[in-house]
Amino acid sequence: MKRCWALLAYLLPCWAAAAAAAEPPREQSSAAAPEPKSPEPVGSVSLAALVGYGFAGPGWPDDTNHFGVGYGVAAGYVFPSNVYLGGTLVRYLGVSGDTSQYDAYTLDFDVGAEFDVGPVSLRPSLGLGALLAVFSNSEGGNSALRPQLTPALLAQVPIGVVRVGAEARCALVTEYPGSLFLLGSAGVEF
Repeated sequence: MKRCWALLAYLLPCWAAAAAAAEPPREQSSAAAPEPKSPEPVGSVSLAALVGYGFAGPGWPDDTNHFGVGYGVAAGYVFPSNVYLGGTLVRYLGVSGDTSQYDAYTLDFDVGAEFDVGPVSLRPSLGLGALLAVFSNSEGGNSALRPQLTPALLAQVPIGVVRVGAEARCALVTEYPGSLFLLGSAGVEF
């Protein structure tokens, strides 16, 4: 029996030392340690190349599509609150005749919001900008600058930092019938 007590007297301090080494040191103050802060949300910059087609609404002169193939750029910033501010510049090649050419340029400043719906990111926005229509022929030319309001919806799929998407823009221009622009986009967001 003496041997059991001697063994227990020897092992008890060893177990206590091992347990003390395994426990983290306790702080002296009674206040709880502050939890680590979660990282602050950050915004992102987006840049994209655009290519697509513009459809003139009914009522344009000669019932001709004065837009056609278009190309341009879009750039913006998505705030941590998912608010989007950006701009879009697109040139439409318009109509070419034997002796005349019609081109159109649109410039919009866009405000919207970005939402993730599964693997797709949706961005409804409203653009305020201008349409510049340029007509030229052998006798000279003419141009018109008109304000426009452009509701739009962009759907894009992120592939790492690359974003591939499609956008529908409806241009409501003063003194002109409405027009629809369908654009594909490829760009980056960082």
